[in-house]
Amino acid sequence: MPEKNSERRMPAFVYKAGAIVAVAGLAIGAAKLDMLPQIDWFDGGKSDPAPKGDVFYEGQTAETASAELMFEIGRGEAIVAAKAKQNWDTPGGIFSGDFQSTNGTSFVRDPDDHGEPAKLTVEMRYCANGIIQTETTKNAESGASETTATFELGDIFVCDAILRHSEENDAAFAQDDTPANFHGRFVNFVSGAVETMAKAAPCPIDELDAYTSPQFNLHLQQLVATDLGIPASKVTVRKGTIGTSDDQTKRLLQQDLDSYANYEDPDDPSEILQDFDFQYLSGGGKPVSDSCYNNIDQIGLEELENIRMDDALIKEKEVDKNTE
Repeated sequence: MPEKNSERRMPAFVYKAGAIVAVAGLAIGAAKLDMLPQIDWFDGGKSDPAPKGDVFYEGQTAETASAELMFEIGRGEAIVAAKAKQNWDTPGGIFSGDFQSTNGTSFVRDPDDHGEPAKLTVEMRYCANGIIQTETTKNAESGASETTATFELGDIFVCDAILRHSEENDAAFAQDDTPANFHGRFVNFVSGAVETMAKAAPCPIDELDAYTSPQFNLHLQQLVATDLGIPASKVTVRKGTIGTSDDQTKRLLQQDLDSYANYEDPDDPSEILQDFDFQYLSGGGKPVSDSCYNNIDQIGLEELENIRMDDALIKEKEVDKNTE
C-alpha cells in the first residue's frame, strides 16, 4: 500500500494575480514587409520530437516466489474516473510576505478539461489455478511410448490491476510548484487508490466467461500440445469455473478501500480526513462482497532455504501398458 503522506493538508484554493504585458510593435511599410522572409514573429519555438537524456540500467534483485501455482490466462482493461488535488504549503513567517493559501498543488484531472475527471485506463490481469498432468504409456512389445496430457483449470479470477504508464494516464497527473517528492507521493497515493478500486470491483462475469468457452479450451489445447511436442489430439482441457474472493481477501480489500477513503491526519491521528469517495457506476453486483480478485501470495526467497526435498511432492508416472 502506498506510503502515507506526512505532508497532507486540507484542500485550499489558489488565487494568483495575473499580469498583462504590453508589447510595442514596429511600424513597417507594406513594401518592406514583402522583402522580409516569412517568419512567424509571434509563434513559439518547436517542441523537441522526443526526450533527450541518459538512462542507466543498474541491475535487479529477485526477492519473492509465488506461494501457489497460477496461470495468467488473459488481460483486459478497466476505466476508472478520478479527479483530485492536494495542496502543498510551507507557511512563511509574519515577515516573509507569504500570504498565499497554498504554495503549490498536485492534480489528477482530465488534461483537456480541468473541471472533469480523468479517465484512467487500468490493465486487468486474469489468472486461473490449475495443473497439467502428463502420462506416458509404453507398448510392451514394440517399446514405443505415447504421451497424453490433461490441463485441468480450477478457479478463474482477477489476479492484478496495474495503472500503466501511458500518454493518456500520465497526462492526467499535473503539478503546480510542488516539490518532486510531494508530487511523487500524490501520484503514488492516487495510483494505489485507483488500482485497489479496480480489484474490489464486482466480478466481471461476462469477461471471464470467455475463458470458459470451447474456443478458449481449443486455444489452451494447442498451447499445451506445442509446448510438450505432442499432437493436440493427445491433450485434454477441462474448463475452469469463475471463482470468488475468499473472506480474508475481502477483508483486506475493504481495509485498503477504507484507508484511501478516510486518511488519518499525521499531525492529529484522531482526526480523519475525507479523501476519496469511491463510486461504482457500472457492472452487476456489489464491490468487495462480489469481487473475484485473488491475491497472489508471495514468500521471501530466503524462506526457500528451509524447504527440504523430502517435503516436496514430486511424482513421475510411467505406466507400462500392453496395447494388444
